[in-house]
Amino acid sequence: MYNPWVSEETIKYFLGRYVTVLPGVRKIKDGLGLWTGKRQFRVKLNVDTSTEDGYCHPPAVFSIGADRGFLVYAGQPQACRKCGSTGHNADRCEQMRCRSCGKIGHITKDCKEPRKCHLCDSETHMARDYHLNEERPQACRKCGSTGHNADRCEQMRCRSCGKIGHITKDCKEPRKCHLCDSETHMARDCTSG
Repeated sequence: MYNPWVSEETIKYFLGRYVTVLPGVRKIKDGLGLWTGKRQFRVKLNVDTSTEDGYCHPPAVFSIGADRGFLVYAGQPQACRKCGSTGHNADRCEQMRCRSCGKIGHITKDCKEPRKCHLCDSETHMARDYHLNEERPQACRKCGSTGHNADRCEQMRCRSCGKIGHITKDCKEPRKCHLCDSETHMARDCTSG
């Protein structure tokens, strides 16, 4: 997942549907030491006697809510990004697969199936509303407060300074690096990340 706001806990939960997630996650950094947004998890493939090689393989392309993810690992079977089958790749695929229900034969905008959570397949909520830890109340991803989700949020939060009450274009605060809080450069130029 390239969205840094999707928590490691959420990704581990998703992967746990297909594999056993082992302790330890590594954030992949580039030559300058900046996080690329990629994460590396240690996993053990689960046994699945119904497959050709005897293991359950997670999908190479997946969604958690609106965020898309990509998996790459040694020994990964080559599968089509569109339909998930083996034997061809996406540019030669003639199948349509719905990103909402996962079934082949239609696309998301034509889906008649009830919408499901990408994390647990429940029809009662979406991934954005899923509580991984019931003891910790879920916070709105826009304003950070509890009691509602982003769809029902009436607060404005500045993406530059993080304060509530205004949006980025109206921000009076000096611009800062999101990695080290310096006012001398932006995150794209940060060397201390």
